[in-house]
Amino acid sequence: MADQTATGWQLTRGVILLLLVIGLLGTAIYGAAVALDHLRTGVAAGVLTASATVLISVITLVASQRADRRKLIEQSVRERKVPLYDELIGFWMATLFMADQLSEDEMAARWQKFNGESLHTLILWMSEPVIGAYNRMREVGLRNVESGNTEGSPEAVFAFEDLLIAVRKDLGHSNAGIERGDLLRLWINDVDESLINQTPTDPEPV
Repeated sequence: MADQTATGWQLTRGVILLLLVIGLLGTAIYGAAVALDHLRTGVAAGVLTASATVLISVITLVASQRADRRKLIEQSVRERKVPLYDELIGFWMATLFMADQLSEDEMAARWQKFNGESLHTLILWMSEPVIGAYNRMREVGLRNVESGNTEGSPEAVFAFEDLLIAVRKDLGHSNAGIERGDLLRLWINDVDESLINQTPTDPEPV
């Protein structure tokens, strides 16, 4: 019973203090308004102009600091993503180059090792466009496997290029001027003859 009485008194005291603060603020605002009203028009206008200038300066400073802080956070996140994306792309590039040399069991072992060691971290750091490109690439690969096409397809290769483009964008590159097949040409010599002419030329949006 004593605890309830003490709690009730604390609530009452808090309400009284809150009302007192509101009353003081209201009195101060009213006094300032009256004072300005008694000033000459030119003086009042000058005070208002100066106040507006100071307010704008403060808002600009706060916005600039927030923008700088946001840039620092984005840069920190990108630096964290670089080694993860390097591992992801490295795994896929090595898998592509070794595809003809590995048996199905060896390929499955590579997948299991990668999924067990790295995929959980990538899930935490991949951007939404990268996740979308990664899932599209997996879907194409699964369709090829289900149809018995173990040698891949132009669609699968371009899905991998879309993943590369999404990763580059997430790391801050604009990808301006990058066209279908440009990244593939870094290691595939006959992109135009064997791939471009067999598929649509527009990259997947990311």
